[in-house]
Amino acid sequence: MDARGAEEADKEKKEDGMRVRRHGWCCNDKGLTRQEFRHKPLTVPDTPKHTRVDREDLIRLQQDDEVIKRMGKTAMSENRAGRTSFSEKRDGIVYRVYNDSTRQVVLPESLRKYVMSVARDTITGGHLGIKKTTEKIMSNFYWPDMYEDLARYCRACDVCQKTVSKGTVQKVPTENIPVVDVPFKRVAMDLIGPIEPAGEAGHRYILTLVDYATRYPGAIQ
Repeated sequence: MDARGAEEADKEKKEDGMRVRRHGWCCNDKGLTRQEFRHKPLTVPDTPKHTRVDREDLIRLQQDDEVIKRMGKTAMSENRAGRTSFSEKRDGIVYRVYNDSTRQVVLPESLRKYVMSVARDTITGGHLGIKKTTEKIMSNFYWPDMYEDLARYCRACDVCQKTVSKGTVQKVPTENIPVVDVPFKRVAMDLIGPIEPAGEAGHRYILTLVDYATRYPGAIQ
């Protein structure tokens, strides 16, 4: 490399260094930024695998579900007057109609976990909370007790438990504890065991008792 080439290389290196400092980055000898060096990227879960479900498959899965089967049988006979939601069967598929404008496919149990995973765990899902995930799914689907299922699914998310900032859960309010000033008015009891080896009489547990006022202890084997 000639002198001019070396000079241009040094200039380019200085410009890269200024660009790095301007954005608050720091590079090490491996060419990694501070963020890349300190934090490993999260593992993005793969899109859940599921076979394609067409109209005939959906009708068959709904017919195999006992709850949806009952909803389909009562869809034509139920009284809809004054109701905000009711069941409807159209072209063999059972729907839930809400406010006369939103038509939701009633999902059989075999498809619910797949829909929850696609709506929440994928890159486009965004790991939303319980309320937003419920609203997102209810725009197209419905099934009985879906809010309870979605609440359990969101709270059991492994990625959210590892990454959500701590301290967001409110603390239980403190209350005054009454002072016990009379001996043996209130006692605390606990059972200790099993103990190895057992006592002479073969007993393996000890019943302990402590008085709240005097802290007098007692134990029975």
